[in-house]
Amino acid sequence: MNIDLVEMKEKFESFKLSPKSVKNGMDIFKTFIRWVQRYKGIEVRNATLWPNVEIQTPQFRWLSAEDQRSIFIKIPMEDKPIISFMMLHGCRPGEAAALKIVDVDWERQTITIRATFSRDVYREKRKGRGAKPYTVPIHPELYEYIRQRISEALPGAWLFRIQNQ
Repeated sequence: MNIDLVEMKEKFESFKLSPKSVKNGMDIFKTFIRWVQRYKGIEVRNATLWPNVEIQTPQFRWLSAEDQRSIFIKIPMEDKPIISFMMLHGCRPGEAAALKIVDVDWERQTITIRATFSRDVYREKRKGRGAKPYTVPIHPELYEYIRQRISEALPGAWLFRIQNQ
């Protein structure tokens, strides 16, 4: 069997895939070829002549503190607690939405992030292979909101009120 790697790369590109997807496809095939050589003992000629796939490094533009403030002002009041939590704690949206009152340890002033929402499905375990619960200190800006939620809600209630929950 004769496989032209340049032709294969061009075929990937003809599907209008992004350069990153083309590179991923070529890398997966390269891994497969190495596996065939190593574990099946099949000789692959010219397996080192892989075409180069150029990928541009994306340019990130971080928001300035002023930009963040001007955006935050426009967020509806009922959404500010969860947005604040995600900003101050570096938490994923699905994990923040899945927080319950029972996850708060008010004595230690910490929150344990142990669950997530995947689309609209509540998952009792965080996403990712071997993802374990982790605990973060509560940021002082959220003390009042969390103290009030603890006093008015049952332990199984959501920490943040979200319209779709």
